[in-house]
Amino acid sequence: MLHDLAGLLGIQSSYSDFYGNVHEVPDSTLRALMQSMGHRVRDEAAAERLTRRLEKRAALDSVYLVSAVTPQPIMYRSRRTARWTLTLESGGSQTGKGNEIRFEGPLELGYHRLDVGGKTATLIAVPASAYLSETLVARKLWGIAAQLYSLRSARNWGIGDFSDLATLLRATEQLGGATVSVNPLHELTLENPTSASPYSPTSRLHLNGLYVDVDAAARALGKSDALRTAVDASTLEQIRQSTLVDYAAVADLKLRALRALHDTWKASPEFERFRDAAGPALEHLAIYEALMHEMRRSNPGVYGWVQWPKQFADPRSPAVREFARAHSRDVEFFAFVQWLADEQLGAASSSANLPLGLYRDLAVGVDANSAEVWSDREAYCLGASVGAPADPMNPLGQNWGFTPLDPQVLRARAYAPFVTLLRANMRHARVLRIDHVMGLMRLFCTPSGATAADGTYINYRFDEMLGVLALESHRNRCMIVGEDLGTVPAGFRERLAAANIFGCRLLYFERGSDGRFREPHEYDVNAVASTGTHDVAPFAGFWSGADLRDRAQLGFYANDFDVAAAHQERETARNLLLHVLGRNQFIGVVEAGMLESAQEAASDELLVTLVRAAYTLLGRSEARLLLVQLEDLALQRNSVNTPGTFDEMPNWRHRLGITVDALTRDQAVLTMAEAVSAARQV
Repeated sequence: MLHDLAGLLGIQSSYSDFYGNVHEVPDSTLRALMQSMGHRVRDEAAAERLTRRLEKRAALDSVYLVSAVTPQPIMYRSRRTARWTLTLESGGSQTGKGNEIRFEGPLELGYHRLDVGGKTATLIAVPASAYLSETLVARKLWGIAAQLYSLRSARNWGIGDFSDLATLLRATEQLGGATVSVNPLHELTLENPTSASPYSPTSRLHLNGLYVDVDAAARALGKSDALRTAVDASTLEQIRQSTLVDYAAVADLKLRALRALHDTWKASPEFERFRDAAGPALEHLAIYEALMHEMRRSNPGVYGWVQWPKQFADPRSPAVREFARAHSRDVEFFAFVQWLADEQLGAASSSANLPLGLYRDLAVGVDANSAEVWSDREAYCLGASVGAPADPMNPLGQNWGFTPLDPQVLRARAYAPFVTLLRANMRHARVLRIDHVMGLMRLFCTPSGATAADGTYINYRFDEMLGVLALESHRNRCMIVGEDLGTVPAGFRERLAAANIFGCRLLYFERGSDGRFREPHEYDVNAVASTGTHDVAPFAGFWSGADLRDRAQLGFYANDFDVAAAHQERETARNLLLHVLGRNQFIGVVEAGMLESAQEAASDELLVTLVRAAYTLLGRSEARLLLVQLEDLALQRNSVNTPGTFDEMPNWRHRLGITVDALTRDQAVLTMAEAVSAARQV
């Protein structure tokens, strides 16, 4: 009975791992995950009662997804014949009578209201596939991928900002590129800035205020004088010259400056319109940040709402309302920062005429302590944590610490939380990458405090999630890229391709069973090609083995034998890569010989040649879109992020060795752009 109940709730009682091994899930895990969904199931009797309740279907579901072109009929489960009315978003309507409800198609895309026998449901009419740029269909394109925080310029405050992004967009246009891809721009907790991973945000609905260009904001508000007393010039210069982003110093300096601007500012009509349009989600974020500021003044160890006094645990509680009233100016400040961030991101995204514009990134989840969970706890499975089962990269599995959305609540709310999330991240963008896109179908979850060995998958309605995603991509004219790496279900990539959702194809991983690197013609068409991602070494680091040395130093290998085996495998990979590059004449015989003999100790000059050859291979590939990593252009050896570490490595902190405004004057960058542009035209 417990397994039947788990199935009704979307919790798998068994699963197959990367190696094909079948794992039977302990009953304790099933019960814990059920409890995270709000169902306390202590014994078989409780399981039987809940099973009967869930199996007793209502006459009308809360939501239906139908094809807009040929809408399928739906059944009203009642003995009585009912009249029904379909009210379209645009105001039009259809009516009829009968328990098998048939619609006159095609329907307009959108979220419509269906009334049947006194009951109401949401009918979502969806397209067959996601939006796809006609320009990308007509010709193969390329762009630049950047970590925004890493951008260096003579004027920024020790961290890349939205003005730097505008500069990069214009530079990419000048170099012949079509898009600029950036890391997630989500809000991180401003009161705890050293928690710097853009994939562990406090809110995916809002922007990271540290990306605001304070000088530009002061000029726009006519408040430049306010910065003179708020900013210490020597401190600013120190963090500006740092090779790593000093998040604590940057946050202290920027927030002090932004508060100085806010102190002498009166709310404008533009700000009020932004605040009204953003609605309760923005108010909750601003109140959360204000509460965090107040809590950490007395206890710097506080890192989230779970540690707050109980009266503040609910954003709708009288205590929270009273706090917001008493600290209204502080609450307004955090809304003010979001307004500045949105204005600057919008200005940056429209600053260049790129065919694919800005390419944003949506993280897979948020921590249980986040503002996003605090503002809507009922939508999340509190007590569950998202991760991944064991695979070759992580033999023990992973626990990412994210709280999953509850699939039952999503359907009950007609996917409104998912829609809101998509719209927030498609704003100012023409492309949206969805991290761990397999989450549209299932997420591997463990009970809080457990290891990945005790986990299992929570399933979502894949067809419905895919339909909503396709609808929002059309409404926002935003194409979709899915990060489909790791343990991928059979047939999943084919489903994405059929829906015009691009996958990710990385040079390092595009290898046959015999280890050989794939030829350009073997790459998938509906894909974004690149050398790697933020979780693997930049090309110079891959070639030199810097990542392997880091992993050995961190104790990731069991013994010296495993260390030696890893280096031997990397040497084999280097030779196989040289083989495919040489066979296709992307690299000359002389350079190939020098690189083979130099191996890990290749000179920068040789590495520039090798990086250009690797991207020429990717440029010649069938993949419609290619991304050139800025770290590769800068020959950066340090990894952006070393998975499995927190503060052992300077993750998310490395700044580029080249300034963003110098890109179009750097000969190596110009030569690379010419090579990639030529390769894309073949």
